[in-house]
Amino acid sequence: MYIEMTNECQMRCRHCAVNSKRVGHGRYISTADAIKALDLRSKNPLLKSVAFSGAESTLHPDFLRILRHAIRLGFGIGVVTNGVNEKIALILAHWARRPIGMRVWLSDDQYHDSAMVSKRVVETYTRLAKLPLKRGAYGVAITGQRHVLTRMGRAVRLKNVQYNNDRCCQGNIAAWYVRTNGMVAVCSCPKSRTIGHIQQIEDFPPTGFGHEINDQENNR
Repeated sequence: MYIEMTNECQMRCRHCAVNSKRVGHGRYISTADAIKALDLRSKNPLLKSVAFSGAESTLHPDFLRILRHAIRLGFGIGVVTNGVNEKIALILAHWARRPIGMRVWLSDDQYHDSAMVSKRVVETYTRLAKLPLKRGAYGVAITGQRHVLTRMGRAVRLKNVQYNNDRCCQGNIAAWYVRTNGMVAVCSCPKSRTIGHIQQIEDFPPTGFGHEINDQENNR
């Protein structure tokens, strides 16, 4: 499951797959919607994995509260951060070293404005990424995998943020994408079909829930 915490970001990356907004000009998922999504998915132990996405998910005012709730419920957790918020970036780095099943990626590559990130954050992630992990700890990583950089570079060359969106589909029933407005879709593509608001859903999607265009629902 993916929870879109916000569409705001401090950076203005040309490859951005979500066409992020400047801080103060976007929107955030309500804390109640994020908690409800986690509670609902936690009922099935086979589906207890969550990625906190954005733009920059750590901008959410209740980010750590929501993250702690996911940890308490036993989710496998993934977080990608630009590291601009030094305090939260360092908290995430050290939490990822604990046996709680959390993986944290720092976006530090040629396509991100790394000048906005403190030297302390970069050095911490670089050091921790090289250390061995205890069982149950997923640790930290720095973006730089060849396939990820290739994708970002292609999006930059095409000058089209839709490049990433058009190729983000998960294509399976397990991949809920909870948007900032609380609507649940199968992926982050702008025109993917939604099945309703998270507060109105009490069970998992029916079989056959797929990637279908439904502009009316997505424009709510």
